[in-house]
Amino acid sequence: AQGDGALRGATGQLDITLEGRELRSGMAELDKLIAGRLDAALKATRESGQIALDLLSLKSGRVSLEARGSGAGAPINVSARLDDLGLLAPGVSGPAEATGQITLRDDMGRDIGVDLSASGPGGTAARITGNILNHGQRLALKASGAAPLGLANSFIAPRSVAGTARYDLSVNGPPALSSVSGNIDLSGARVSLPTLSAALTDIGGRITLSDARAQFDLRATGGEGGDILLRGPIELTPPFQTDLAVVLAALVHSDPELYRTAVGGRLTVSGPLTAGARVAGNLALGPTEIRIPSSDIANVGLLPQIRHRNDTAEVIETRRRAGLVREEDAPEGPALDLDITITAPNRIFVRGRGLDAELGGTLVLRGTTNNVVPSGTFALQRGRLDILGRRLELTEGLIDLRGAFDPYLRFLAQTEADDMTVNVIIEGLASAPEITFTSTPELPQEEVVSRLLFGRSIDKISPFQAAQLAAAVATLTGQLEGGFMSGLRNSLGLSNLDVTTNAEGTTEFTAGAYISKNIYSKVTADSDGNQRIDLNLDVSDNVTVRGSVGTDGNTGVGVFYERDY
Repeated sequence: AQGDGALRGATGQLDITLEGRELRSGMAELDKLIAGRLDAALKATRESGQIALDLLSLKSGRVSLEARGSGAGAPINVSARLDDLGLLAPGVSGPAEATGQITLRDDMGRDIGVDLSASGPGGTAARITGNILNHGQRLALKASGAAPLGLANSFIAPRSVAGTARYDLSVNGPPALSSVSGNIDLSGARVSLPTLSAALTDIGGRITLSDARAQFDLRATGGEGGDILLRGPIELTPPFQTDLAVVLAALVHSDPELYRTAVGGRLTVSGPLTAGARVAGNLALGPTEIRIPSSDIANVGLLPQIRHRNDTAEVIETRRRAGLVREEDAPEGPALDLDITITAPNRIFVRGRGLDAELGGTLVLRGTTNNVVPSGTFALQRGRLDILGRRLELTEGLIDLRGAFDPYLRFLAQTEADDMTVNVIIEGLASAPEITFTSTPELPQEEVVSRLLFGRSIDKISPFQAAQLAAAVATLTGQLEGGFMSGLRNSLGLSNLDVTTNAEGTTEFTAGAYISKNIYSKVTADSDGNQRIDLNLDVSDNVTVRGSVGTDGNTGVGVFYERDY
């Protein structure tokens, strides 16, 4: 830093320059703007009891600011530029600029006039006019324009918000929230909530500010369908007293592996947000699908178990916003007490592994938002169980939530087969249920399935039926995905493997594989001794040559032109 000054009675002159390189502040947002470099200059004089700013210049890696005056009492012209607003609001790329005038109305700077305008990408705009009085002890300012909501993302991660807010505000009084009044209008905004696997779109409405309080009147559409309304006040000073009403209208929420539902009803959020506010109300479920996965999804594993090497900053930030980077000592947010009753008199459908059932019941959510405790039961109304073409009517069904959102299931289907009663029982957690077969009189499980499927004892079925029997048991119990033929096909490295019976009762065996990248061959043989070989040659994306040769004398070749539109 270099400078010089002179003081002669009531006059003075100041001339300072500052140069910095490889600078770091330790604050990530500020370091983005500095980019390791800072150059500053200040020239000012004081004559005849008045201060005159000749030049104030500030330049860093991404930001520049310049203020020039033309004498004591004259307006100071100000211009500023940010190279990319996306540094502060991810997703809003482009330069932002501000220009205007500042007027020092006395020699001590007690009364400052402000008239500034700003513009930027995504419709960003601002106009600030008014006065800063008594060294900032009192403000009389008006601000209007539009701002990207993405400016808040660094503070609410891993949640994120997108869109633009239009505002018309005034500040009259001391620099405090109680002096701010006006409106903030939203239209077409979006909020992503990755930890809840949810999003809200088309957010619109108004937030009214006055007396350190925000009055909300907002509406939004769920990312998967339905609507949500939010109305009521929140105090803007601790402990943030609130009295909000939340109305849900067929709001859809889902877990792709387990469930999909539509929720309607009304909730209230009342009390201090930082000291035990309460969420209460009644909700009703519309049509709800609970899926029983075909295998144990718990064996798949979760992304946090992956060891990441040499991640870039962008990858780490993406994973953090998706909730996949966990801080071990990160404090949880304020816990809100829960008292929510969810009713669903019917249309709770449970499907998977041949099960198709409808249930109804009631669910109660208690605990806190940091530790939700669900409890309740849903009982069978009607249902059936299909096993390889056999349909069994359900006689018993229950979904029981026991403090977790992975419900306990129990379904029982009965039928008469070969002079005995067969029971098929599906029981366990929805993420990994078990299927068992019992009978009266009691027989081994394989024997029960054999009589159920083929109407005969296991020692009287054919070898092929035995393979089907083993595949049926393995598939239903989740031990074999895709059945016996799928496992055999994979082990042989074939593209296609199938055994079928045609209308004449002849059994056909088909095996197919790619001989090369563009040649596919298929061999078919039946129990009458006939064989056929088919060849497909892909000449191009649109032209295919197909030929076949059979022992029954049927031979053919053709050229086919195909195109997708």
